[in-house]
Amino acid sequence: MDSSPARPAQPIGLLLSVACIAAAALAYQIVLMRFYAVLHWQWFAAMIVSLALLGHGLSGSLLALRSAAFGRCFDWLYPWLAVAFALSMPLAFAIAQRWPFNGLELIWDPAQLAWLALSYLCLSLPFACAAACFGLAFIRYGAAIPRLYAADLFGAGLGALGVLWLMQALPLRHWLPALGLLAVFGAWLGSAGLSIARRSSLLALGLLLLPPSWTAVEPNPYKGLSATLRLPGAERLERQAGPLGVLDLLASPEVPLRQVAGLSMLADREPVAQLGLFIDGEGPSPISQVVDVDRLGYLEQTTAALPYQLLSAPSVLILGAGGGDAGWQALRGGARSLQLVEPNAQLAAWLDTPGSPAYSALIADLRVQRRVADPRAVLDRAERRYDLIVLPPPDSPIGAGGGVQAASDTFLYTIEALRSAWHGLQPNGMISISRWEQSPPRASLKLIATAVAALRDLGVSDPAAHLLLIRDWQTSVLLIGRRPFSAEQQAAAQSFCRRYAFETVHLAGLDLSDLQSNDRLREAVRAVLGADAERFIAEYAFDIRPAKDERPFFHNYFRWQTLPVLWRLRAQGGATLLDSGYLLVLAGLVQASLLAALLILLPLRWLPRAARASTSALRRWPAAAYFFALGLGFLFFEIAALSRYTLYLGQPLWSASLVLAGLLGFAGVGSATAQRWTTRPMARRIAALSAAVAILAFEWLHPAWFALSANWPVWARALSGGLLLAPCAFLLGLPFPLGLSRLATHAPALVPWAWGINGVASVISALLAVVLAMAWGYSVIMLIAAGLYVLAAWSRF
Repeated sequence: MDSSPARPAQPIGLLLSVACIAAAALAYQIVLMRFYAVLHWQWFAAMIVSLALLGHGLSGSLLALRSAAFGRCFDWLYPWLAVAFALSMPLAFAIAQRWPFNGLELIWDPAQLAWLALSYLCLSLPFACAAACFGLAFIRYGAAIPRLYAADLFGAGLGALGVLWLMQALPLRHWLPALGLLAVFGAWLGSAGLSIARRSSLLALGLLLLPPSWTAVEPNPYKGLSATLRLPGAERLERQAGPLGVLDLLASPEVPLRQVAGLSMLADREPVAQLGLFIDGEGPSPISQVVDVDRLGYLEQTTAALPYQLLSAPSVLILGAGGGDAGWQALRGGARSLQLVEPNAQLAAWLDTPGSPAYSALIADLRVQRRVADPRAVLDRAERRYDLIVLPPPDSPIGAGGGVQAASDTFLYTIEALRSAWHGLQPNGMISISRWEQSPPRASLKLIATAVAALRDLGVSDPAAHLLLIRDWQTSVLLIGRRPFSAEQQAAAQSFCRRYAFETVHLAGLDLSDLQSNDRLREAVRAVLGADAERFIAEYAFDIRPAKDERPFFHNYFRWQTLPVLWRLRAQGGATLLDSGYLLVLAGLVQASLLAALLILLPLRWLPRAARASTSALRRWPAAAYFFALGLGFLFFEIAALSRYTLYLGQPLWSASLVLAGLLGFAGVGSATAQRWTTRPMARRIAALSAAVAILAFEWLHPAWFALSANWPVWARALSGGLLLAPCAFLLGLPFPLGLSRLATHAPALVPWAWGINGVASVISALLAVVLAMAWGYSVIMLIAAGLYVLAAWSRF
């Protein structure tokens, strides 16, 4: 069997096979993130799956050790690796989900690091099989690398779009088997070198061993769904999975669910029976089983009822309304009109469909309208003004206490979001934001600092006069007034707090002489609003800097200077004050870097003597720098671009899928075009420099480009955004296949090694980009991405 790269690209079947496997691999990555968001928390899911992509580096290292031998075995090894990929997808997840990893214990239980490492090593096996297929194709058909890489990118782009359809069209238990079928089909397409009998056997074996459905995905014991299911008599009424989450509806007739956030200790009315709504195992969000608002008088005895004491018959906008108690509260407070914004279409259908167990009679009220849209997009493109805009608590009590959301970005609690909300208010309107309280105070202080920055940007000379903060033992509510609070409103707020034993933390002109002078939150709020606020924020034990769209990590409070103190106190409870989400990213980054070093160095140490001789004329370390820089730079640009387009298009999941499809698709066009330039010596350097210039041009042009089309329909914005992205993506698709083609010509033994280096760099970049963005913002990520492509241009090999 001839292993020469001069052999023409195996017919269209191999290109289609590569595309199918690439589509299944990217879709599997997204499905795993959905599964692990249920098992743990969203950021744990993203990090574990990112680390699992180290399988690309593992496959590249193994192929490099015996590349010539593997190339000779291509005809039978390629399709069997594709079948192994199909079968290992459900198997790896089944094993990994049974291991007792719990991210909440990460700080005080070192064993969790071992379980974390085992989880992503297990999950890396399917990705290693898929990546080995690509590496084998590069070895066998070196002259066709640009076309093969283009097929890989096109397939991945289609997978980014197709997986959304898959998650909507099929029940959760069929997601992995469906992806397995696609991979088996890819194996069949790539088995043209086998006899008909062997191809039939391959197909039959893959289909027979692939399970027709898969096990249920249940959250860990510390999430709200698991705790509620342990109640006597608790039962699941319905479950539905989709791209935006797994929805569970629970009833507990023996131990009734009665959850009312911020309910006064002096409340004299009993909450009605509720169902529990859980999204990805988090909650419950209560669904009150009522048809008469008069039975909900207890909602007037919560901290969130404050704005309705200050406004008369307001028009209300509630963002992320969830199960509906916030809406019932608005009606109870006398709202003359109410618009509920729900980003999850499946949840909205549950709540609004008569006969559904989750049906809420709220929607039957003529004053109420529900809109399915991204909350931030509604703020940025407000079609009318409201007397009251309500932002819900962005986290659960468990998530807030454990710091699991530290590395998650949210664009609803930034300076720019509050400015947009301000512009959506009537002249006497106000914004209401509820928070779960923490000790020592962090979230409330960061929210006030963000509000102050937004108000100053809007030209407000005395922000403190526009703020009102109250709290109970568990929650707080911040009101941001379009105008300073009047004397009448101040008196009404104080009367409300006295009646229900709530604490007034900040109110302009309030006499604090008869209140606790050593209240930590009140003193900190006073400092944040004072003349020396910048120094206080800089020296505070936690990061309470205002959140921005450029750095939208509202839940990140981590400071390095606090770590030694909290670490020494971890046995006394200090560990709970550490942001475990941030530390988990760092732990993953360290582990990934160590494994990357191993996977890069190992092949050079154990390359066969003949292969070493064939590569002696090539400068290996510049080659390693070239492919490592490309892997880092491409993902840095991708992550920063996703942030930009999420704000521009709204609906983060759909935006991400469209951007991934566009970026990978146009990069695939660039890769296919690279075929004609593989023999030109300067092509690699010119392509890398052009990509760097394109990244800088994108970063410079996108604010004006997006502003020009901000109010266009979403389809027009998607088209406009695609036109801006296309030339940059095209140029980003050129340097990698040009570099691989040079290796295939001068050092074919290093082709899989370079492929693995690029994959390992992609894993590191996914984690490193988040760490850097949390510190300096996404613009810095863009600049670094451009610099990495310049570095690649300087790498001569």
